[in-house]
Amino acid sequence: MNGVEGASLVWIDAPEAGRAVAKLMLAEGRRRPAVLMATSFRSRELEAFAETMEAGGSEPCRWLEVGWSYEAGQRAGDTLFTQGERPDAVFAAADNPAIGLLDAARTRYGLRVPSDLSVVGFGNTAPAAWDANRLSSVRLPIGSLIQTAVATLLARLASADEPAPRIWLGCDIVERGTSLTRDL
Repeated sequence: MNGVEGASLVWIDAPEAGRAVAKLMLAEGRRRPAVLMATSFRSRELEAFAETMEAGGSEPCRWLEVGWSYEAGQRAGDTLFTQGERPDAVFAAADNPAIGLLDAARTRYGLRVPSDLSVVGFGNTAPAAWDANRLSSVRLPIGSLIQTAVATLLARLASADEPAPRIWLGCDIVERGTSLTRDL
């Protein structure tokens, strides 16, 4: 994220989030990763995930552009579980397609999650925590983003001559029933 010349920037450390998801999956012994992109833009967290998985000895990451919806995740499952070698690790750019993929894996293909397949979404939305889903997901620090952005804006207004700061905030992974590391 480049931003506007001279403007302050407060955002998440997306590459670190992707690396953290890859480290979790590598610790589980996953070696056949796939990524569900919401758009054709390969976001920094997804790129970092793929690079870290491959550096850790995994097969090359499979990339699917699926969109943002639950139904798109189901279609991605149909593709991933019927064409080529089945992945054992999936990182999705958003929770909705991750949940659609989970349902396809469990109901259409009889996969056991997390034994056969580890899935991590992005955004930690309310449906990720629902008992039927129990999706592990990257939690965005929304409160910290807002507080830091406001504090940065106020500081810039008070001293406009200071260089514009670039602040990157960390994310954490909320582990639920779609990843194994709690048991490792």
